[in-house]
Amino acid sequence: MHGVKEVEQAVRELCIHKYQPLKYWDFVVNVNQKCSIENIDNCWITVSNSLDIDTKKINECSKNEGINILEKQVEFTKDVRSSPTLIINNTVYNGKRTSNDFKNFICSGFENIPESCKVKLNSDVDIKSTGNC
Repeated sequence: MHGVKEVEQAVRELCIHKYQPLKYWDFVVNVNQKCSIENIDNCWITVSNSLDIDTKKINECSKNEGINILEKQVEFTKDVRSSPTLIINNTVYNGKRTSNDFKNFICSGFENIPESCKVKLNSDVDIKSTGNC
């Protein structure tokens, strides 16, 4: 949607998710705070090094597995029709965007519902999606 650099970054993120999943969200948050599309080619490396992410492994993954990983993502997101789209329990979520509604939808996927699903969360504010995409 925003060019080759965005696709390359998406592949790197998918590779990090595959090979170092516990560092995925820290990487995404840091890249979004510290990098821009203009400097992403080098900035992602700086962020990765600060998080002890194996940049060599991620580069190899991007080069050798990138197309296959993207194809799997395309298949996974075939039902996505708008942004943002939230998929919970392999189902596109179309309900209200409150903490409790999210929790209830997630909890509906359990056969044995955990105690935490019975807790009412503090926020019932309906989160409106905003943005340009």
